[in-house]
Amino acid sequence: MSSATFFPRLRWLVLPGALAFLAVLATSCGGSEAPTAVPPTARPIATATQVAPQATTPPATQPTAQPTAQPTKSPATPTPAAALPTATTLSIPTPVQGVSAPNPKSAAGTVTVAVADVAPGLGIGRAGGGEGEVFWGVGETLFTTRKGPVFGEPWLAKQWTVAPDLSKVTIKLQQGVQFHKGWGEMTASDVVWSINDASARTNPKSIHPQAGDLAPVFLEWNVVDKFTVDAPFVGFDPRWHSNAISDGWQPTGVFSKKVFDDKGEAWMRDNPQIMTGPFEVKSWVADKQATLEAVKNHWRKSPEVQTLQYIEIPDSAIRRAGILAGEFDIAVPELKDIRELAAKGFKTGGTSNGSELNIAFAGNLWETKHARTGAELTRVGLDKSKPWIGDPADPASMERARKIRWALAMGYDRKELAEVLTAGLGWATDISFFNPSMPQFQAKWKVPYDPKAAKALIAEAGYPSGFEIEIFGQSDTQIRKETAEAVAGYWADKLGLKVTVQAFLYRVFRPSIVNRETKIPFVNSCDDGRFPRPWDWPVATTMTSITRGGFSCGLEAPEIAQAWLKASAEPDLQKRIEINNGVADFMHHWMLAPGTFTIPVLLVYNPKKIDSWEIRPSLSGPINSPEMIVLKK
Repeated sequence: MSSATFFPRLRWLVLPGALAFLAVLATSCGGSEAPTAVPPTARPIATATQVAPQATTPPATQPTAQPTAQPTKSPATPTPAAALPTATTLSIPTPVQGVSAPNPKSAAGTVTVAVADVAPGLGIGRAGGGEGEVFWGVGETLFTTRKGPVFGEPWLAKQWTVAPDLSKVTIKLQQGVQFHKGWGEMTASDVVWSINDASARTNPKSIHPQAGDLAPVFLEWNVVDKFTVDAPFVGFDPRWHSNAISDGWQPTGVFSKKVFDDKGEAWMRDNPQIMTGPFEVKSWVADKQATLEAVKNHWRKSPEVQTLQYIEIPDSAIRRAGILAGEFDIAVPELKDIRELAAKGFKTGGTSNGSELNIAFAGNLWETKHARTGAELTRVGLDKSKPWIGDPADPASMERARKIRWALAMGYDRKELAEVLTAGLGWATDISFFNPSMPQFQAKWKVPYDPKAAKALIAEAGYPSGFEIEIFGQSDTQIRKETAEAVAGYWADKLGLKVTVQAFLYRVFRPSIVNRETKIPFVNSCDDGRFPRPWDWPVATTMTSITRGGFSCGLEAPEIAQAWLKASAEPDLQKRIEINNGVADFMHHWMLAPGTFTIPVLLVYNPKKIDSWEIRPSLSGPINSPEMIVLKK
């Protein structure tokens, strides 16, 4: 199918082939913002031993290295990380009065959900299990979210105490929480084993999605007593209970250590998850279907839904047709289908978040030593032959690559991309992690659409005839694939580049970014690219060596690493905001990951099957808390 099917105003044609060259048939690219002939004037680039250059505009608080040792004196009382802001920018269509959705075909007590992917149902954290299962109702985390000012309230945790010197947190656990299928009560041993098994710091072989997120925050967890754990900090992070051990962003669910002791790792990899959520697994077939059953007398909430079926439907057109026909009760559609479905009587919902799609110019690995350990780093992706990758030992190379990245960033129309690819529900973004819809955003961080100036920069950088470039957009997330195709079309038509689009499954691509091997730009949110992420949260750790062993944006800058360390150790909320403003200055100057647009993350459901559904706010989504579904009587 031609991508012209998706982009009636962006008429790029993707030719056949796994690595398709982009050819342009015609364009209709709209107007531009005020042009900027050149990117901000560069300051002198740091020496090779300092590794990376400084931002044009001095950061409000200059990032500096922080000691890894814990403070010997009690610091000022830390200001908690900001709560999840209300997503006032999201514009969610509502059902049209008098229009009726179809009669559902699912059996009484059964709810069917059409999703793009049913991932492997791995029953152990180190193999990658325990994240999506939390959202789908199988697992639970220590902390959760709710509507209101609290972000990071106890869930499997009952209460906690942070040490006065910020060296650790002691967590008391809920009692009476049972694992599925009769595997007994959850205790501190299960929690400690699950976290240590998932973290890259304590288990270097872990490929858990949060392996690299847990490692920079926590040292090895320890059992205090049957229902109490100690979690020592590598360095205090104000998000410690809101990020990797909460369902509010990137969850790490709790597995049964007894299952591991009795059955072993191989059995857990090959069998459904044994967790604590309100649904337990009846069957799980990757790339096909997961069938869950309600847990009777669950410790927290016994579901009204008795059987929950997640069905993989990769083609969004089939998901749309299926819910219109009553075959599915819930579907995660493409944004372009949301308004139509709302007009036909379906309700829309979600976790009140948006995903920022950015273009990470992978291969710019500027750190030579690990930001925490000082260990020498391998940098396979640092391919200095690529025009967008700078050699940190060569100031002239760094400046040439910076001009190329700025040219590429100015070479596509963000506003038109947002309008066409999100059906007007999304909005343009300029740089990663700093959303223009947040009140702290500053106009100096805008990036114009200016192909003429972009071509001049490409010539100035030494490529008057252009160059070849690839861009990756994962095939299992259609909007990312479409974004890669559309941006490639702009680069080919407006900048005269020879562009190749790579599109295949993310789980195939992921090892190359974990291992810091990839050297091609790719479309991603880079973890922190979520709206409305609190502005004071330490930001962009995935653009540093701190997450080695886990997810990466394919970028590593020591200035960002030191800013992250400083923000994590800073007890004052306003000072954390100032540090992050300095990161925004740096990101804008070096243009390591320009933005495209933010997409609201939404689902639709049939009101003839589901009367109401209280979905917890989250920076992930759109599905969680299926135990809160109230069925139509």
